Amino acid sequence: MKKLKKGKCPSEKEFFEEHYKKLRKPTTKIAKEVGCAVVTVWRRLKKFGMCRTISEANTGKYNGMWKGTGVGKSELHNWVRRNKPKPKLCVCCKKSKPYDLANISQKYKRDINDFEWLCRKCHMAKDGRLNKFIRKRDLGCLN
Repeated sequence: MKKLKKGKCPSEKEFFEEHYKKLRKPTTKIAKEVGCAVVTVWRRLKKFGMCRTISEANTGKYNGMWKGTGVGKSELHNWVRRNKPKPKLCVCCKKSKPYDLANISQKYKRDINDFEWLCRKCHMAKDGRLNKFIRKRDLGCLN
């Protein structure tokens, strides 16, 4: 990357793609680094059609309420529901519609690939709850 002169706002689109889009730097930080006014940076971004809306700027880890790995189980499930598309059929049996979002590793880490959409039967079977349920039913413990 070429060296910037202080007091002169860059006019190359590549600079803003690197700093604003890729590195997600705020306009105030870019302006301070190059030594120009924030409004000048904002005008360049507008010229190149790169302006973020407030909702785009505050998503994910850039949101002030972001908890990262300290999130609870229910909110983690809600986050995965919003970000992992639900398939038409269970990923395990490929027969029934999936209703449950199952955690694969049982560690509840914020990894979207650590969850899968399962039907109730497959979810209970993977957790070992199906065998317990059948045993209780056969013993007459369930009404």
